[in-house]
Amino acid sequence: MRSLATRRAHLATAAVLRDVIELYKAAGFDLVIVETAGIGQSDTEIVDLVDLSLYVMTSEYGAASQLEKIDMLDYADFIVLNKSEKRGAEDSLRDIRKAVAAQSSRAGAAAGRAAAGVPHHRQPLQRPRVNRLFAAVCAALTAKQIGAASWKLADPAPPSSRRAPRWCRGHARAYLAEIAEGARAARARIEAQAQAARRAFGLYESLKALHDAALPGPLERVTHDALNDAAADATRRELRAAYNRALDEIGAEGVGELKAWPARVRSATDAAIHTRCATAW
Repeated sequence: MRSLATRRAHLATAAVLRDVIELYKAAGFDLVIVETAGIGQSDTEIVDLVDLSLYVMTSEYGAASQLEKIDMLDYADFIVLNKSEKRGAEDSLRDIRKAVAAQSSRAGAAAGRAAAGVPHHRQPLQRPRVNRLFAAVCAALTAKQIGAASWKLADPAPPSSRRAPRWCRGHARAYLAEIAEGARAARARIEAQAQAARRAFGLYESLKALHDAALPGPLERVTHDALNDAAADATRRELRAAYNRALDEIGAEGVGELKAWPARVRSATDAAIHTRCATAW
């Protein structure tokens, strides 16, 4: 229901949300999932509209003192720390647990809830922990006996709490760093291809200056027979082989782009000339 406009300040739910939920219930849906916009500090109305509430947060909440402002930590049935593979998530999880215990005590919540703690689920990208969260939600739905449907899992996922290897978790801490790493690798590959293209051009011009009879067309490979031509001197054969090696370093895709480059330049130049003429006219 997140697409419902709230039209209300400081609230994350629409005024007609209760009526919409009743409409779906009347339509016979077994389960109605309501997703709200960002809430937590001052808006807990969703708790009164649903049977089971799940608050999803990340570790980017600022200082630990900011957790005291998040009312949903005291009202939610489940608290999910998302993106917990990031750096500092362990500290965030510890602070969230302390904040929940403290808020429960101050609010005079049930002693059992304060002692046992609200269910906390760290939900990183690894599938087993997402399965654990799903299994826990299904168990809570079964315990509340919501509707006539059965929420018991026939084949629940294994309750794996094993943490990923540190090298794996460290590599996944920041996907933007991975993107930057990939961009740097692509740039290094392109620069190497550009150097190979310059070398191929120099070798081609050298063979042209020698009036090599076996010289192929631009960006075409020297034939196998020409590479092994016993009548040619050793220097000429080495230049031919080096030229072929340079083309291999450029790669088939790079060679294709270089072959298409003159036509691309002509197309861009003709378009520019046409635009200037039209403007002048």
